[in-house]
Amino acid sequence: MGILDLYGNTPGMPMRDVPDKFKSSRLRGQIVLNDEPTEAYYPAKFLPIAFQDVSTNDGVVLTKGTIVSAIGPFSSGTSIPTPSASGTVPVFENQVSASTQLVNIDDSFWGYPDGIAGLIVPANGGTSVSYTYTALDEQLGTYKMDKTLASAGDTMPLTANRPIGILYNDVYADTRGKYLNYYSAFGAVNGIIRNAYIAIPFVNTTLFDAAYTNNFSTSNVYDKLYPVYSFLYATTANLKIGALLKADTRGKFVVEDVSTSANKTIQTVGRLHVLDNRFPKDMLEYVDTYPQSNVTGTDTGGVPAGLFVFAYMAIKYGSGSDPKISDVVANVRNGTFGMARIMISL
Repeated sequence: MGILDLYGNTPGMPMRDVPDKFKSSRLRGQIVLNDEPTEAYYPAKFLPIAFQDVSTNDGVVLTKGTIVSAIGPFSSGTSIPTPSASGTVPVFENQVSASTQLVNIDDSFWGYPDGIAGLIVPANGGTSVSYTYTALDEQLGTYKMDKTLASAGDTMPLTANRPIGILYNDVYADTRGKYLNYYSAFGAVNGIIRNAYIAIPFVNTTLFDAAYTNNFSTSNVYDKLYPVYSFLYATTANLKIGALLKADTRGKFVVEDVSTSANKTIQTVGRLHVLDNRFPKDMLEYVDTYPQSNVTGTDTGGVPAGLFVFAYMAIKYGSGSDPKISDVVANVRNGTFGMARIMISL
């Protein structure tokens, strides 16, 4: 099947240089290792690039810990139709004919195998939202819903949806077939978790906004953080143990309801169990780690590396300057940042 798809097209397919650090890529790990999923998903082709992997130069469209939804045969907009309806999916730009190469969704090598359950997109808390394409999408060749290449400033509408799970690793853009000699090792099928206990950073927006010029939600602080990190953000009044959680419009965690008589809804993704800002622990501040290693120890003031990096970047965007290690530790100790432990239940 692969040879048939290639026949007559290879002159129009570009070659790609192997990234210098491909074999030494550190990857970004997972947020949880238990409760492995059973279904497999591809990311929707039209998702904007969130950031570019510095080791492989591939585009990441969804970061680990993002709350996601999925589109299937009966979803509105671009979807995987039923086999009898079929359809096409864009694969690469033919350099000879200067046209987009489309392949059949159901019976072509770069289509969607029968084992694929759907196409994942960010959950949006039940609110329609638009994403904006950037220069990264132009550079890496992102296709829009209409199967044309995206330009910086173009928008991607995402209709109101329902959450189905949480990503346990970063999801790379679907570039299958784009290059004659290259297939991203990280562009394989993806899974989600539905029932697990996870730990992600939280930010108390009341304390953050009082301390810094740029507010967390109403300035560009949030906009710079959400493509890369998973986190919970809420005011002091809403950071309550036992609160029900849902997705915001970008798949990040927010409090859905803190009422003592609250009931779960179709948007509920889990419950907040622990808010932990009692760091450093276990003498970690005395472990000698070299500067800018982002390894838990003296380089992070004993704060867990994931929390330290998130808090560091949030303070940098909020204040406009690089904080000291002691500044990050102080903001963790005073409750502006910490680790939220969440029981996912979908």
